[in-house]
Amino acid sequence: MNKTEILVVDFNESSLLQALDAVSSNESWNSIGVSSDENAIEKFHQFHFDVLLLANSIGEQEARKLQKLFLHQQAYGLIVTYEPTQLHE
Repeated sequence: MNKTEILVVDFNESSLLQALDAVSSNESWNSIGVSSDENAIEKFHQFHFDVLLLANSIGEQEARKLQKLFLHQQAYGLIVTYEPTQLHE
């Protein structure tokens, strides 16, 4: 069975780790986390992702840039935005 590959982008290290923890709780998902848009772009070139999980705190311009690059490489990918403060609940 193929696992769903997820790239998590959050510029805050603490909430990034929480998001990675939440994603890793599902055995059918693999995740990589990055804390900058430059690192995300680097990962796009190295790996294939099925899902782009963006913290809504990264900024509108950065989010648009990453979404555009992701969809250019993966036309049928899924982009999800999350609120880091909801991870505490």
